[in-house]
Formats: sequence, structure tokens, C-alpha cells
Amino acid sequence: MKNLSTYETSERDFNRLGYQFLRLQKCDNALQVFNSSTLIFPNSWNTFDSYGEALHQCGKKEEAIKMYQKSVELNPENENAKQMLLKIEKEIKK
Repeated sequence: MKNLSTYETSERDFNRLGYQFLRLQKCDNALQVFNSSTLIFPNSWNTFDSYGEALHQCGKKEEAIKMYQKSVELNPENENAKQMLLKIEKEIKK
């Protein structure tokens, strides 16, 4: 990049990068990206939903629950998060 001061990134860019790391099974990198995304876009239910998904895939179920709960708090109509909360709770009870 020639001029870093004009570079802009979006929530979508973070999401895309995080999922690329997940596909490559690079959990630490994916979790860092998604965590950063929630800090940069704290009012976005989607960032918390994606972070919850990454945490779940990386075996961090308790933390995933917290992210999905925050996502539902920001968007009570987020059916994916509601379904994932039920799924993870069942997994934990096994």
C-alpha cells in the first residue's frame, strides 16, 4: 500500500478475514480477528455472532455462549444465535 493513512477497513473485511483463518484451522488468528472486530464494532450483533461461531468451532463453548448472548441482546431477532445457544447448552450437558 502506498498511503496507509487513507486505508479503510469494514466490519465485513474483518468477518471475511476471521472466517478465512477458521477455514485454515488457525483458531488463534481467527479469534484475535473476531475479538478485535467486537471492539471496533461494539454495536454490531453480527460481529458477536461470528465471534461466537469461531469460539464454538475452536472448542471454547462457555465463551461462545457469552458472545451469542450479546448478539441476541443487540438483535433479539437473531435466530441463528438463539439456535446456537440451545445447541451449545445441549453439548455441554452431555
